[in-house]
Amino acid sequence: MDNQDLKPTLSLACIPNAQQSSNGHLLSSSTHQEQNGTIHMDGSMPLGENAMSNSLQQVSTLRSNQLTERNGVVGASAQNPHEIIGSGETSLQNCNSPRNGRSSREAPIARAFTPVNRAPKRKKDQIMASPHGRVRESSFRPVPARNSNLATPPQSPHQLGLHSISQPQGSLPQSSLMSSQSSQVMFTHLNSITSDNSQNGGNQHHHPNSTHENHQSSHQSGQYEGNGPADAAARRAQVRAWGNQPLSSVDSDLWKIMEEEKVRQFKGVELIASENYTSQAVLEALGSHLTNKYSEGLPGSRYYGGNKYIDMIENLCIQRALQAFHLDPKEWGVNVQPYSCTTANFAVYTGLLQPKDRIMGLDVPSGGHVSHGYCTVSGKKVSSASIFYESLPFKVNPSTGLIDFETLEKFAVNFRPKLLICGGSAYPREWDYARFREIANKCGAILMCDMAHISGLVAAKEVASPFEYADVVTTTTHKTLRGPRGGMIFYRRGPKARRVVSAYGGGSTGASENFYDFEDKINFAVHPSSQGGPHNNHIAALAVALKQVNTEEFRDYIRQVKKNAQTLASALMRRGCVLVTGGTDNHLLLWDVRNRGLTGNLLEKVCELCHLTLNKNAVFGDNSALSPGGVRIGTPAMTTRGCVESDFEIIANFLMRAVQIAENVQSEHGKLQKEFLKGLADNKEIIELRNNVEKFASAFEMPGFDIIPKRFSQ
Repeated sequence: MDNQDLKPTLSLACIPNAQQSSNGHLLSSSTHQEQNGTIHMDGSMPLGENAMSNSLQQVSTLRSNQLTERNGVVGASAQNPHEIIGSGETSLQNCNSPRNGRSSREAPIARAFTPVNRAPKRKKDQIMASPHGRVRESSFRPVPARNSNLATPPQSPHQLGLHSISQPQGSLPQSSLMSSQSSQVMFTHLNSITSDNSQNGGNQHHHPNSTHENHQSSHQSGQYEGNGPADAAARRAQVRAWGNQPLSSVDSDLWKIMEEEKVRQFKGVELIASENYTSQAVLEALGSHLTNKYSEGLPGSRYYGGNKYIDMIENLCIQRALQAFHLDPKEWGVNVQPYSCTTANFAVYTGLLQPKDRIMGLDVPSGGHVSHGYCTVSGKKVSSASIFYESLPFKVNPSTGLIDFETLEKFAVNFRPKLLICGGSAYPREWDYARFREIANKCGAILMCDMAHISGLVAAKEVASPFEYADVVTTTTHKTLRGPRGGMIFYRRGPKARRVVSAYGGGSTGASENFYDFEDKINFAVHPSSQGGPHNNHIAALAVALKQVNTEEFRDYIRQVKKNAQTLASALMRRGCVLVTGGTDNHLLLWDVRNRGLTGNLLEKVCELCHLTLNKNAVFGDNSALSPGGVRIGTPAMTTRGCVESDFEIIANFLMRAVQIAENVQSEHGKLQKEFLKGLADNKEIIELRNNVEKFASAFEMPGFDIIPKRFSQ
């Protein structure tokens, strides 16, 4: 007779986590698969009639022997083990009750195999006597079996896997585990019976995700089971082995790549205007245990618990952000949770605008940022701002490179944007915030400033501040602030100024219109509208950076950034280079290389091979962002490493040599990038310039991490 024909199937309802399948088999969600055991792919264990009869008899004998050895158990006779098997909430009948999560369909099967001579069912929470006192039966917990293939009756509690039997006073008493133990013994003994049936011609089925070897190994290792000192030590050792090893040991492949990036940063001259080096203190906070915590919401109003110290950190960061930019908390608030300035910008749009509302920002070829509603010349909507809102860019005057305010005002009055954006990513001159405010008032627009690039200069008071005129101000937290990568949103609060009230039409319908309502809208737009939980490690790192910003050392640093930028601009212009606007008032300059017959992407590639990193950038009149006519250069990063004016004279010479190499390669191989790149391979001039650049850069300190010169000398 095949195993598939053996009927009926024993209900394992008393076994912890057991369930009944649709074909009448009983399932166990645990992964107890024993050696030579027959377990179907769905976890069920069919048993024959003889096997069932033998099983009950052997289980009864097994329990009788065990109870006799223990000199009796209160509540049942050692000579009548059926009283134990049939009693309490772990009996076959009672475990099939709906109260224990079993369906009514299982009850007939359970009753068919419930011993007739069973003890009467006790009421819920009936008090049992035990050698350790009186305990409620409903508080019993089943204990998983360790050794589930017993050939002989267990001689000690440890043979049942009950390592918690030896317990201190007040813990669960030994006798209170009897019903659970009898269930486990039945389960383990029935496994051995099904194993015998399999060896007599039955088909063997194995659970695809569980093997006897893995099950046995997990018991032997003591992982996650048992309460003994050895088991606890093993678990602690496993946690340390996984969670307390250095990156170089855990992932040597990634560690090596990161070390190579250290080499690149140390040996290279970093001239990308949006990049900078942060301090070791910021890196420590950024790579801290704070990344483990979830904290959706705002301080004092979190979705998760356990945020006492997270709230303290965020409140400290908010306080320092306002102090860094010299703001009165009665007039300004700030959200420090945005993941970047782009997400901060979109949160402002989401909070203060409706879909299809109109916005105006500086065009990208004029020095604006893509997140301000950029569209290509062909009309392709690039950013989410242009996708969800109606965007009309304003531009610079092509002859001066400065913002054309007359045209801007004319367009703004006719277009009537709800949001007017000032700020950009490649505008080297001061921003006339008063003029922007005047235009915003005329068209009834909210004035937003994106000061991502110049926020460090604003904090140090080396450029004009937008806070006197703007309603909302956004910024990144790295770049000239030298913090971690992220964003902030500053918003006005309290009563509106008179000029703003008149522009907004306030005062005509109620006093509430005379007060700013940005705070709740922007905070809600950040979370939950635009992003999930804040990155607490970033907020802590930002708090560190903002403390550093509010020092005289930082103000000295920013002053040097401006001096270096002006020195570099003068040095390049003396060598015949064309700079947009003819110079710079801040930390960056925009170099138009079209008069050299070059494109920004080709010059960028040559400079990169020479370990001079800068970025291609569109200039006014460009139609392609991938092959633009200019490059953008900034001085913050190398100033952080200690460079002064004389050093940037040397850097200007490096850049001119790179231009000469690009011109030579282009004249020999052509302008097509594929052919141009062929001329860069094994180029002796590039190799020579790279060696000079590396020697120069290696003489400067590297902030954030220690450098071992010998490691990088090869």
